[in-house]
Amino acid sequence: MSKARVMVTGHSLGGFIAQIIAAENGLRAVTFNALGARNYKKSKENKGIRNIVRKNDIVGRFGKHIGREIIYGNVNFSIKKDLCKGGAPYLLRNHGIGDFIVTLRRRGR
Repeated sequence: MSKARVMVTGHSLGGFIAQIIAAENGLRAVTFNALGARNYKKSKENKGIRNIVRKNDIVGRFGKHIGREIIYGNVNFSIKKDLCKGGAPYLLRNHGIGDFIVTLRRRGR
């Protein structure tokens, strides 16, 4: 096991947990629309963590991420404006992993 290459991944809360596990154990990670975990128990910084976040995802834009944050999308985003426009359902429909993966595949990422 000592030579095994381990990478953790997760979406939303799973991505939050993946950031912490990767930072505390020196592992690489990729997260999708995860909550930022930088302030959780003063987690260590880890440059091997990539956080892919939709620009208009309310969950993924909350808090500071451990590692590198990659913002995806060119949609103008304002929590105050968008809550008034369509409420929480409007904001949360951009949070699902299925649609996000389809979008990334179309763009060749």
